[in-house]
Amino acid sequence: MLRRGAVGRFEEIDGFGQHLPDIEIVGGRHLLRLMPADLPGVAKKVIGDTNTVTQSEEWRPDGDGYTCDFAVEIANVPGGMTGWMKIVPVGKAQSDWILEYSIKVSIPLIGGKLEGVMKDETRANLEKEFAFNSAWVAGA
Repeated sequence: MLRRGAVGRFEEIDGFGQHLPDIEIVGGRHLLRLMPADLPGVAKKVIGDTNTVTQSEEWRPDGDGYTCDFAVEIANVPGGMTGWMKIVPVGKAQSDWILEYSIKVSIPLIGGKLEGVMKDETRANLEKEFAFNSAWVAGA
């Protein structure tokens, strides 16, 4: 189930970019996507119109749920996002999805601006992913 959720969600959620071939890693998974770069003008000149995004996930059983350490790297951009996720059953037909992450972009003068853009995009994408996962689990 987690494998299908990890790959299928990017193929079916609008706005998650073009899914590139994923790379199977022992004990984990690397998901590759080609994303449009929705950036301020000066940052777009430095980074370009699209980004290749690599998301690495390392899932493991944790009590009744699952925990995942993850990292998101953007090609040719120093920094990225790291964090953890936890999915825990709550009752018979619900679960909590707990997420903590930090974003860091180490580019002088524009790094802070890019971190803000990544924060906003991450929030919007998490809302889409949550809606997709909720519908998927409900059988929609």
